[in-house]
Amino acid sequence: MVARVEDALRRLEAAPLSQAYQVAIGFLVVPAFVRLRGSDASDWRLFPFFLLTLLAVRVVPAVIRHLLPFSSELRSYWFARRILAKRYDSYQWRKLLWYGLGMTAYLGVSGGAGEVERILALACISSGAAGEIAWRRREAKTSDASAPARLVVNQVPQK
Repeated sequence: MVARVEDALRRLEAAPLSQAYQVAIGFLVVPAFVRLRGSDASDWRLFPFFLLTLLAVRVVPAVIRHLLPFSSELRSYWFARRILAKRYDSYQWRKLLWYGLGMTAYLGVSGGAGEVERILALACISSGAAGEIAWRRREAKTSDASAPARLVVNQVPQK
């Protein structure tokens, strides 16, 4: 049972599920903000709310990793991913692309968007796309000697 949960957590962090939940978070940011604020009017406070959302996306899993007893193999996997994220900014920035696409999808479905929502979605998409391009260039330059690091990040080990 524990092995299945850990395998599911790894799969959740690998493509395409990782991007899917980032799109889902992006999709929910604007309606969550509107619900908390209680008004449909565009508001600059969406920016700090989004930053708090990004912080929560990092802090909540860190707290869970600290509180629950996961295997050393899974902890090593997470540690390798955190090292990559600290070493390469583009690894983190590329996530903004998916959050921005989620926000854009919500704005399209909801039928309207204020200026602040459009600016935030565009900023996320453009900076995330730049991060994705930089990450792919970095990976293309990676030699075969660092192939294990690429496997840790981009694939879920098969059992």
